[in-house]
Formats: sequence, C-alpha cells, structure tokens
Amino acid sequence: MTPAEKKLWAQLSNKQLHGLKFRRQHPLHHFILDFYCRTQRLVVEVDGGAHSTQRDYDEAREEWLIQRGSSHISLPFCSPASSSTHWGTPANASMRMVLVV
Repeated sequence: MTPAEKKLWAQLSNKQLHGLKFRRQHPLHHFILDFYCRTQRLVVEVDGGAHSTQRDYDEAREEWLIQRGSSHISLPFCSPASSSTHWGTPANASMRMVLVV
C-alpha cells in the first residue's frame, strides 16, 4: 500500500467509519479496488502512483462499477515531487471530507 492508502486504511479499518466494513485490495470482476464496502456498494480509490499511468483502466473500472450500482470516490494524491503542494495533502484533505460524509 502507498503511504496515502495506509493513512486512509487506518481510518477505514475495523469499522471505524459509521460501523461500515471496508475491505482493502478487494477483487471485483477483473478489477482490484483499493477499498470496498460491500453493504453500501462503495468504492474508494486513492489516485496517484500506478493510477497516473492507467487512466483507461481506471475509467473502464469506474464505468463498470457505476453501471452496476456502485458509488465510486477517487481521492487525488500528490506525489513527493510536487512543488506546489505538501506531499500527501490532497489525499489527507479528501480523506477528511470522506470521513465526514
């Protein structure tokens, strides 16, 4: 897991978010989902790293999930090389937003 995924997992694991059970690196169809809550059909993806080179895969996955009634949240991730933003800030800010919902 990436550092951003580890931070998010620390908040999602053990039913910490409204008692919802999330799975990490969950296989569904021919996709691997970063985080998945089966009861809510909620997918959470942390964009960055591998996601920056697989846009077609990500778009196909999102379309497939939405067509089957899943909600999909993509959280942006800022790489350490970014000069405009502190490393990890977008993912942290987005994580706070998701946890409030």
